[in-house]
Amino acid sequence: MSSMVTAFWPMSATPETGQALAGPPEGADRIAWGFAHWIWSVEKVRAIAGDTTHPATFFCGGSRNFHKFLDLFDKVFVLDIDVETLNRRLDGRPNEPGFEPAERALVLRYHRNREYLPAGINVDTAYRVPSVVDDILAKLT
Repeated sequence: MSSMVTAFWPMSATPETGQALAGPPEGADRIAWGFAHWIWSVEKVRAIAGDTTHPATFFCGGSRNFHKFLDLFDKVFVLDIDVETLNRRLDGRPNEPGFEPAERALVLRYHRNREYLPAGINVDTAYRVPSVVDDILAKLT
């Protein structure tokens, strides 16, 4: 493959309108609010997905407003992992979301209930990154 673009730019915004938000309202659970308002700019997704100067474009990450642009993608890969590996990886990332106990509880709930996941091709991410990448690339055709 000659070239590809990877795009990722989350923001906290209203999932319905995309209007940026300064933060949770007073008294709201900061962690749950942040996860619920983790969205992508629909206009940016459309612009990048519509750029045909690259043979492939990968959008990485999650978004609560994926239903507004999922139809633009030829394929959707849902990265999946077993709970033990998920916990081990989060334990090793003290400066990232999911490390703190309240964040971890929410991540594990989402994982257990498969909340905020689009329908797609499941990819087991319990393996090392090169193996996961090879698996995804093999499923492109």
